[in-house]
Amino acid sequence: YDKFLIYPSSNNRKFSFSMIPPDISICNECLADIYNENDKRRFQYPFTSCTQCGPRYTILKRTPYDRDGLSISNFPLCDECILEYNSPNDKRFHSETICCKNCGPNYFLVDKKGSNINTTKQLSLISKLIGEGSIVAVKGIGGFHLITSAFNYESISKLRSIKHRKNKPFAVMAKDIDTVRSFANLNSEEEKVLKSYIKPIALLSKGENYSLSSLLAPNLHSIGVMLPYSGLHNLLLDNNDSIMVVTSANSKNQPIITDNSEAVNTLCNSVDYFLLHNLD
Repeated sequence: YDKFLIYPSSNNRKFSFSMIPPDISICNECLADIYNENDKRRFQYPFTSCTQCGPRYTILKRTPYDRDGLSISNFPLCDECILEYNSPNDKRFHSETICCKNCGPNYFLVDKKGSNINTTKQLSLISKLIGEGSIVAVKGIGGFHLITSAFNYESISKLRSIKHRKNKPFAVMAKDIDTVRSFANLNSEEEKVLKSYIKPIALLSKGENYSLSSLLAPNLHSIGVMLPYSGLHNLLLDNNDSIMVVTSANSKNQPIITDNSEAVNTLCNSVDYFLLHNLD
């Protein structure tokens, strides 16, 4: 451009809109926070986010994108979060999704009947149960997933029955790129896509050392793989085999399940546990 000009605003426009921002996977700085034992408010806190990451679209009730129009507004900020929110030098300056253990939403573990399981270590316990082959309905950012071990033949067989999938492949979530390389072939472009803020499912060819269950992608040379896109998924992958099956909890042609009670009523005969949270 040859020059820079600022024109006065005009009301002579044909249409106007407010941008609806997409959900963005957790950034490396927030990931460092949830693994920092000295950060008492965000250590192992799965809802940790900042201005660069976190849920947007899925918690938006109305535009513009301001906290009072988000479902997280049901959680008033504590004094420390208010200080961060108002500090220009803080990475959470005007972060609309800002929260911490003291003021934000939280997870709770229930059995298949919907009864609370009293434990202060919900995530480490459920991660261990997933690794042992339990099927868990997990409320994530935009709905529910059914999650189990990627190595357990019996639990994946049960998952196929629940989802009425005779042969259709399941995708897996792996802890990190090194874990992906342990069972799939990966070139530089695929690695770049996997690690991007979108965190998509990438279709990769199975590697020579492929050791995941044969029921995941039967008779195929490829498998769908994604990396964890939230603090929750990272924490769940800490205490199991670092690879888990992650598939939608919705029945075929049915809308997304977003309500805790609906999930328990719909899935109580299919899963072993529910990992729920109180953020709409």
